[in-house]
Amino acid sequence: GSSLLVVGHSIGGFMALEAVKRWQASEKQKRRASRHSRHVSDTCRIFAQMPYMQFDEGSPKQLRLEKVAQRPYIPAAFAQCLGLVPHFLTVRLIRLFDKNVEAESARHVAGQLLSYTVGHNAFSLARDEFKSLRRKEIDWQWLKGEAARLGFVFCPGDHWSPRHLHRATEENLAPKSWVRFEPRQFHGFVTRHDSSHHMAELTRDFLGDTSSSFN
Repeated sequence: GSSLLVVGHSIGGFMALEAVKRWQASEKQKRRASRHSRHVSDTCRIFAQMPYMQFDEGSPKQLRLEKVAQRPYIPAAFAQCLGLVPHFLTVRLIRLFDKNVEAESARHVAGQLLSYTVGHNAFSLARDEFKSLRRKEIDWQWLKGEAARLGFVFCPGDHWSPRHLHRATEENLAPKSWVRFEPRQFHGFVTRHDSSHHMAELTRDFLGDTSSSFN
């Protein structure tokens, strides 16, 4: 086994899987010339939390966000204007917009993220994500071959990592892969202490389940 765990959330879930896949391929020639038959890229475990793995043409939210991301200077200017609003009002607006966000997280957003630079960078990255994942096919063949070391978490109402992806993951990878649908979770779990703690427990459960079965 391996003590290395590669973890990714949302687009990071896709990046975690893709990074290990490419790392493994790059080591292929070295492994052929080496006495060692396995490399850490063959044995590390990968945990994808609500992975964003494919652009969803059927998602109105993604289609709208894709249009907005084509001109990142517009949402960036809006973020800059919002940054001029009194801090306590911005916190209230953020929490009205997303009731899952705790007050502490809303204060961090209001104090650190509402600027033209951050907004422009965020939507420029979003534009690149949409471009990369549009019409991209999921490599189920590679995932099936690595199924015993993979873990996935899905949650309700998530257009980034929707139920049809959860069903496809179960159909293609379970029971070898550790696949969970968690009604208590939501995509932005890092904005709540209890949800973050719950995700840490899920990570521990994944490691506990796979450490004894994956060689």
